[in-house]
Amino acid sequence: MAGKGIANLVFKEILRECNRLKIREFSIISEPDAEGFYLHKGAVRIGEVKSIPQKRMLPKLKYQLADFT
Repeated sequence: MAGKGIANLVFKEILRECNRLKIREFSIISEPDAEGFYLHKGAVRIGEVKSIPQKRMLPKLKYQLADFT
Protein backbone atom coordinates (compact mmCIF):
# COMPACT_ATOMS: atom_id res chain seq x y z
CA MET A 1 0.00 0.00 0.00
CA ALA A 2 3.02 2.30 0.17
CA GLY A 3 2.75 5.40 -1.99
CA LYS A 4 -1.06 5.52 -2.17
CA GLY A 5 -1.42 8.57 0.09
CA ILE A 6 -3.57 6.73 2.62
CA ALA A 7 -1.32 7.66 5.56
CA ASN A 8 -1.66 11.34 4.64
CA LEU A 9 -5.46 11.05 4.55
CA VAL A 10 -5.53 9.28 7.91
CA PHE A 11 -3.20 11.83 9.49
CA LYS A 12 -5.36 14.70 8.21
CA GLU A 13 -8.42 13.07 9.75
CA ILE A 14 -6.59 12.64 13.08
CA LEU A 15 -5.70 16.34 13.07
CA ARG A 16 -9.28 17.31 12.19
CA GLU A 17 -10.60 15.20 15.08
CA CYS A 18 -8.01 16.66 17.47
CA ASN A 19 -9.14 20.16 16.52
CA ARG A 20 -12.77 19.22 17.03
CA LEU A 21 -11.99 17.79 20.48
CA LYS A 22 -9.60 20.67 21.32
CA ILE A 23 -6.66 18.29 21.73
CA ARG A 24 -3.48 20.33 21.33
CA GLU A 25 -0.85 17.58 21.42
CA PHE A 26 -0.57 13.83 21.31
CA SER A 27 2.09 11.13 21.51
CA ILE A 28 2.91 8.64 18.79
CA ILE A 29 4.61 5.29 19.32
CA SER A 30 5.91 4.59 15.85
CA GLU A 31 7.11 1.65 13.87
CA PRO A 32 10.76 2.56 13.21
CA ASP A 33 10.20 2.58 9.44
CA ALA A 34 7.34 5.10 9.83
CA GLU A 35 9.23 7.53 12.06
CA GLY A 36 10.34 9.64 9.10
CA PHE A 37 6.74 10.12 8.00
CA TYR A 38 5.78 11.57 11.39
CA LEU A 39 8.92 13.72 11.60
CA HIS A 40 8.10 15.11 8.16
CA LYS A 41 4.60 15.97 9.44
CA GLY A 42 6.14 17.98 12.28
CA ALA A 43 6.37 15.50 15.13
CA VAL A 44 9.41 15.61 17.41
CA ARG A 45 11.17 12.56 18.80
CA ILE A 46 11.00 12.60 22.60
CA GLY A 47 12.38 9.16 23.42
CA GLU A 48 11.87 5.45 22.96
CA VAL A 49 9.68 2.76 24.45
CA LYS A 50 10.42 -0.91 24.74
CA SER A 51 8.35 -3.28 22.61
CA ILE A 52 8.17 -6.48 24.62
CA PRO A 53 6.83 -8.83 21.91
CA GLN A 54 9.43 -7.78 19.32
CA LYS A 55 12.21 -7.18 21.89
CA ARG A 56 13.21 -3.86 20.36
CA MET A 57 12.91 -0.14 21.01
CA LEU A 58 10.26 1.94 19.25
CA PRO A 59 10.45 5.70 18.67
CA LYS A 60 8.19 7.86 20.84
CA LEU A 61 7.21 11.15 19.24
CA LYS A 62 5.11 14.16 20.18
CA TYR A 63 2.96 16.11 17.77
CA GLN A 64 1.79 19.58 18.76
CA LEU A 65 -1.06 21.23 16.90
CA ALA A 66 -1.13 24.95 16.24
CA ASP A 67 -2.88 26.80 19.04
CA PHE A 68 -6.13 28.33 17.80
CA THR A 69 -7.29 30.92 20.32
